[in-house]
Amino acid sequence: MCKKKSQRQIAMGWIRKEPEPAPFPEGYTVEKYNGDPNQRKEFYRLWRGEYGSEKDVNDMFDREFVNYHDCKPEKDVHFVKFGDEYIGTITAIHHPFGNLGYVHMVAIREDYRGKHLSRPLNYIAMKKIYEDGSKRAYLTTNEWRANAIRSYIKAGFYPLQNGVGKAEQKEMIERWKKVYAELGLGELQMLDKHYKFIPLEKLL
Repeated sequence: MCKKKSQRQIAMGWIRKEPEPAPFPEGYTVEKYNGDPNQRKEFYRLWRGEYGSEKDVNDMFDREFVNYHDCKPEKDVHFVKFGDEYIGTITAIHHPFGNLGYVHMVAIREDYRGKHLSRPLNYIAMKKIYEDGSKRAYLTTNEWRANAIRSYIKAGFYPLQNGVGKAEQKEMIERWKKVYAELGLGELQMLDKHYKFIPLEKLL
């Protein structure tokens, strides 16, 4: 799939349902952010693919978590380790207004991709969102992230119509129809902005 930087990201929505447990294979552990500067460094590397300066590391972490609306880093930011190495991260934020969960900043280190870690990684976020009492949740992604989209669908997410205005809403439906066709995902089921399923005849 082609990456279109100028387009709004596509969104996916979740309606409250207890997530099915998905443990990591032996050797993997999960830890929450605890204020350790090394965790900040490792987060930057997981997201950027390389280590950064102390300023760049702290600027990014503060922007994405410390100063992010409703984010509580010590509760929301999770890391996955294999042995002593940080190999993944996922964040789950609860917005009390609207009782809404948000899955944020998901990454698996490149050399650990393809090891079937997406399902247990997503479970970390969905378990936390469910325990927060969120009635709904959302995330944003890109069409070209095929494996991520498949993993989010398995985690209980549906395409979410996040367009502004009728023209963009229609465009979002068309973009999702193309994604489903290219990935062989079958018949499109899509939520509107109120998290109600859009009637099939409107998706045709």
